[in-house]
Amino acid sequence: MTQTNQIVVMTQQELVLLIEEIFTRLRNAGNSGYPSPSEGATTKVFTREEVAVILKCTPNTVTKYINQKKLHASVFNRQYRVNEKELLKFINQKQAKC
Repeated sequence: MTQTNQIVVMTQQELVLLIEEIFTRLRNAGNSGYPSPSEGATTKVFTREEVAVILKCTPNTVTKYINQKKLHASVFNRQYRVNEKELLKFINQKQAKC
């Protein structure tokens, strides 16, 4: 059997979809070794710019909230990512102070 190496170029979104498809196939085959997530367990993740639009502020203000530990964020590929749960918690805390 001859094996050839190929370089495949794809966007980050295409890569995420490919990985999700692989995990779905493994989960359906029953040999993944990982527990399958419960229904609705997927969480939306926002970029710094998307959070700025939602909060009606600038991306720099979002960075300030993250640096001040007011808004929890993860770093992925040298960019901040805020999951939906953390964003909702931040919004609720901000409304409670008003």
